[in-house]
Amino acid sequence: MKRTLLTCLSLAFVLSACGVESTLSTGTFRGTTDSLTGATLSFDVTSRTGSIMLGGQSTTFGLESSQFGQSCPGNLSSVRTESRAVTVDPLVVGSVSLPGVVIRAGCGLSPTGGLAATDDVVLISGTRQFGFERQ
Repeated sequence: MKRTLLTCLSLAFVLSACGVESTLSTGTFRGTTDSLTGATLSFDVTSRTGSIMLGGQSTTFGLESSQFGQSCPGNLSSVRTESRAVTVDPLVVGSVSLPGVVIRAGCGLSPTGGLAATDDVVLISGTRQFGFERQ
């Protein structure tokens, strides 16, 4: 009986989301995807401001309040990721126009291969998604 109860409690713990969150943190990130490869994205979560630079052209923007959503699904749980909408729509940098941009904290894999929170990757998405890595 005790073993069955312990097994059930252990299983319930494993299947529950353990509260892992991936949050946005102030920093500078380098674009790694398609037309934004080499772009520089910088933002400050405290002042809620940011900029993106590509090919010598820069655009500044503000950040909305943060939102958290379930994303980065794993086998047994998921990582909640923080996102903030950009106040400029569309966000235009150089010849690239990005409508409805949201900056979202990335998901990473822990050294053991499981899901983990990371602040070394951010994604910007609108009609397409682009990856950025911390410099």
